[in-house]
Amino acid sequence: MSYRIALSGALAGAMALGSAPSPAAAGDAGAFIGGVAAGVLGTLAVQHAREPQHVVTQKRYVVTRAPSYQRESNRQVQNALNYFGFPAGTPDGVMGANSRAAVAQYQVFLSNPATGVLTEYERAFLTGSYDRAISGGAITAQTIAAASFDGVVGAGEMFPPRNVTLTLSNSGDWDATTAVVTGTDEDGRVIQESLLIPNGGNATVTGLRHFRTISSLYIPAQSGTGGTATFGFGSLLGPIDHGVHGVAVYDASREPEAYPIDYVVPCLCKGRIAVNCETSYTDGNPVFVRFIASGDEVAGHVRASADANDCAFLKRARFVGSGSSGIAVIDLQ
Repeated sequence: MSYRIALSGALAGAMALGSAPSPAAAGDAGAFIGGVAAGVLGTLAVQHAREPQHVVTQKRYVVTRAPSYQRESNRQVQNALNYFGFPAGTPDGVMGANSRAAVAQYQVFLSNPATGVLTEYERAFLTGSYDRAISGGAITAQTIAAASFDGVVGAGEMFPPRNVTLTLSNSGDWDATTAVVTGTDEDGRVIQESLLIPNGGNATVTGLRHFRTISSLYIPAQSGTGGTATFGFGSLLGPIDHGVHGVAVYDASREPEAYPIDYVVPCLCKGRIAVNCETSYTDGNPVFVRFIASGDEVAGHVRASADANDCAFLKRARFVGSGSSGIAVIDLQ
């Protein structure tokens, strides 16, 4: 499957308000002779002077044109947007409503905020991808966005955060190079990880970083088009604090399964609580929560150490005191 990727930016024309000068006041009244007539006109003149003056302000809108170099840069962005299927309209160098809408569509495609205005990173990726794409041939690099991962990864948040894998076909078209995965970690920070692709492929490359979300996978230019790859997630479980509200408070005399569906159970968000622990522990040990259970293991029980890849780290919890497996107390912060 081939992918077209775009990156974009947007500039809005500046609008300035101006006001036209008010019309000039009427000229002075001529001089009048005659007692009664002069008195009446004088009274009217005084009354007219005391009336409130109404000034009409005329609004003028001035559109500031972008400099020629900026318009050329905008045209490049518009050409790239149109090429990758985000309709920006005629590439005239003016980032109007159509161009901003195209930018927003592109940002949604990348699972980025749809602001309609490109970041420098998005702009560079868009125009760079366009330049490589129009050069044609098998050497074109691929930037695959989250929307193209078909729900395997990148369709939403992975909980717990997971590592990623890239399975490469056996093909001479795979050159030794480095793919780059971009996403966010457990705390929502943007992270990247490099995956080393061997010459000839025929390998599964496994990452070590824990991704909460995936935004893109970048594969550099290759010498041919025969290689294929499958992008997926691995078995490593990352920290789970962002998705944990607290610890459910159950009646110790009842098994959790005995509670009906949708039964409201109290939850401790902060403080000390007794839990079922699978291992011995000492004061201050970290807390790992079991997600994958087999045999007599129970999902939701805790440990003082990870069990292969079956447990996730709860960073804001620590064991209190020391003891063996069984009932233990943890402090949840």
